[in-house]
Amino acid sequence: MAAGNSYIAHDLLEEVLLRLPLKSIIRFKSVSRQWKISIESQSFVERHRKNSPRKILLALNGGCSDGEPPSQFPGEEEKICYIRNCEASRVSLTCDGLICIPGSDSIEVCNPVTRESRRFPPREPLVSTKRPTGNPIPVRSIVHNKMLKDRVARLPMGGSSFGFGKDEVTGAYKVVVLRGNGLSFLVEDCNVLDLETGQWRQVSVVAHRIFPSERSVHVNGSVHWFTVDLWEPSATRIVAFDLHTEEFRVVPYPNTGYSYPNTGYSDSDRPYLCELLSLGNRLTVSEMRTSPRVHLDIWRMVDVEEERWAKMHSVCLCGRYQPRLSTHQLFTPLTISEQGDGVVVIMIWDYQETLYKSFSNRFSIHMFSTGARVVASSYIPTLVRVPYHLT
Repeated sequence: MAAGNSYIAHDLLEEVLLRLPLKSIIRFKSVSRQWKISIESQSFVERHRKNSPRKILLALNGGCSDGEPPSQFPGEEEKICYIRNCEASRVSLTCDGLICIPGSDSIEVCNPVTRESRRFPPREPLVSTKRPTGNPIPVRSIVHNKMLKDRVARLPMGGSSFGFGKDEVTGAYKVVVLRGNGLSFLVEDCNVLDLETGQWRQVSVVAHRIFPSERSVHVNGSVHWFTVDLWEPSATRIVAFDLHTEEFRVVPYPNTGYSYPNTGYSDSDRPYLCELLSLGNRLTVSEMRTSPRVHLDIWRMVDVEEERWAKMHSVCLCGRYQPRLSTHQLFTPLTISEQGDGVVVIMIWDYQETLYKSFSNRFSIHMFSTGARVVASSYIPTLVRVPYHLT
């Protein structure tokens, strides 16, 4: 009978803890050994991860001082996480609350919630791990530009494109590095770091045309990239690297008119910017268009098994798009949520320091905040431990 009561008490404890803020859960680990064991158990960590809402991870202006900055988003605190980190300008990737930051001499994986951090040695010296200074223009905006040949000539040679995610079969977290050879502006080979073992291995030669500066997106156990065709710039395609089988496959592009050449589309029909995203744990493509009006078309993969897409939203950017000569003005969606009465709210970033909100029952977007730079748009605060390996 006593054992039964103990089990019920433990079960109720988990239910109560799951409803508390993460800071409280961390503090309660010091209450007793039983509480600490319960909170650190794999079952509790997994239940908490599945129930954790996705948030936007922001780096605020203010240097590298410790402590949580004051909120600049009244009424939106539950949707925002902050970091003040000198290294926040570097490439960063997230999965299950873990943040992967490639460096020049190591790859760091950390969890800001548990404050765990570990460094893994690179297979070879890494290069091009810092974002370019100024406006961080995604590669796809260059590919769709009419001056493609001139732009490509100025792309850096060599470098690496990074991916980070979880093998959905084994649960292992892996870092994927697509490397160039320094003589070409396309990647050549694929290397995988298994965080559980700390071991690197080369798994394949990359048969797809991918820029080293191309950004990746992790969704459903695969890392995705855009591919390029230098001779047919409108031929947009997507490739996915399965983290379990460690093989590449081609994923259909949602708007088939732009995924294959010779379809009769003119330059004015092409998107000004295409981006791969993860919104609502679904692979998403955002197309920014400047003709006939400035707007965002947001496509989402609605059927993973059949890889079927649907255009979910179209957002007018009228009044906010004001490009100057020799500069780009770009917009990207960060989150999509529903309010009462079926109103859809989309948060948008301008790749500078301004956030906007778009409401489906209005025909314009409204400035939300300034002074913030987005580090990750799909961050989940969790208790997931950083994998540890013996050296």
